[in-house]
Amino acid sequence: MATKPIGFYCDTNNALISDIAEHYGELLQNMNESDQAWLISEAAQHYLDTYCENPPSQEAIAVVMRMKELDQGQLGALIQALASK
Repeated sequence: MATKPIGFYCDTNNALISDIAEHYGELLQNMNESDQAWLISEAAQHYLDTYCENPPSQEAIAVVMRMKELDQGQLGALIQALASK
């Protein structure tokens, strides 16, 4: 579970963010793992499609091809590290 409310990261005056907080809770405590993983994936894809001018590098593609080498804990930690960059 998150240790900080969604309002720490996002403007809760935004209608979508407000709806997310209302549905899933301020700490996203009512969000299941499937919704969390899917929303992370979709948000990342939308960000890539909308704001990134260049395609992923060959190095990044190679990382994706090897992700099955990571167990669940390591994959989650990698997601956190990438999001914190």
